[in-house]
Amino acid sequence: MSSHVVQSAALLLVLLFFSAFFSASETAITSSGRGKILALIERYPYQKRFFEWLLKDVQRALTIVLISNNLVNIAASAVGTSLAIATIGQGGVLLAVPLMTALIVIFGEVFPKSVAIIQSDFVL
Repeated sequence: MSSHVVQSAALLLVLLFFSAFFSASETAITSSGRGKILALIERYPYQKRFFEWLLKDVQRALTIVLISNNLVNIAASAVGTSLAIATIGQGGVLLAVPLMTALIVIFGEVFPKSVAIIQSDFVL
């Protein structure tokens, strides 16, 4: 296994982690009302500045999270396709598209959002 394949696989895992992080953040932000965020300020005073910014500019926070998630998902798809081509040749594209779609939907969207709905305090 070449170093390119190992590095690409590691990068893909990192990108999937960030995809999960941004998806969970999006859900935590949208499912947390003003009262919950005010309670978090009381519970975590060292993060007061962040929570106050979130209360003041929730649209900007969501925009940042959504754009970041899109960029990470696009990068993950590109790295996954490159990895598939490097390991099995040009036919790797046919494998990469459904595989990366499934990985991103399951591990980058559905699972993290499910966790964030239950544990929004932890995610924020």
